[in-house]
Amino acid sequence: MLQSNLDKFKETVSNYSYLFEPRKFEIILDNLLKTYSLQKPVFSIVLNNAENDSTAFIDCMNSYFFTEFDYNRVDRIFISRFKNYNKVVREFGKFEEVLRLLCGSSLEEIFNYCAKNTPEMVKLGSFNSDELMNDLQKFKKLFVNEDYKTVLSNIKRAFVLEKPLTGVELNAVKLNDITRKYIKTFIKCMEKYFFTEVFDYSESEDEFSGEIFISRFKRFIAAEVAYKKLEDEGYGEMIDWNGLIFGYSLPEIFAHCRKKNKDLVKGKVWNFT
Repeated sequence: MLQSNLDKFKETVSNYSYLFEPRKFEIILDNLLKTYSLQKPVFSIVLNNAENDSTAFIDCMNSYFFTEFDYNRVDRIFISRFKNYNKVVREFGKFEEVLRLLCGSSLEEIFNYCAKNTPEMVKLGSFNSDELMNDLQKFKKLFVNEDYKTVLSNIKRAFVLEKPLTGVELNAVKLNDITRKYIKTFIKCMEKYFFTEVFDYSESEDEFSGEIFISRFKRFIAAEVAYKKLEDEGYGEMIDWNGLIFGYSLPEIFAHCRKKNKDLVKGKVWNFT
């Protein structure tokens, strides 16, 4: 089913090959196929000056993707099968790492790029997680009643670049000198390995409950904080973006959106095995 849909899509898009130089069209077609088959979150296309023909091409794209023009370049459009990914490009495009993630770069590629060009934006150092895992054994009582192994796994995956970011939900605890020191020590421990942002959900000054977001990428934390502000301003829950930043695969995110809110995705999901 997937292959037949891809073949049909390729045939349709190839009708517009004359709009681009032959070599460029090969690259464009390859990226369109990857975006259509959920191997790539977002792709951008620079259009030519043939307004009428470009309009027809955009209409074609609109039947398969969500599209949005780049505010900085009127001849470029972003396309995605996820409604909010184009919005995230617009809102968070200033974050180089976020833009690269949305355009399909691997976390390792993004990390290496930052390490070379903007080392202050990543937590440099070893990817050996043994020390981190040993440190975490001291803080088991802090975590919400869920599978402790899952907590450790998510933290480890964020550390070894298998997840862009993860959140660790902390148990509600009564605050005293001992528990305050315990929580501060845990946060200090996380700061040794990650960039962090703490969200305090406590309802009184006498207790603490909250969540700590951790990532080896400074701007993934900044983007998540900015996203939460957008959510508070009425954008609604962007479950497609949350899925990507927390490390789920595109087919998993697509299937979840189809189940929770079909308006967030374009088309149907197929068997990707």
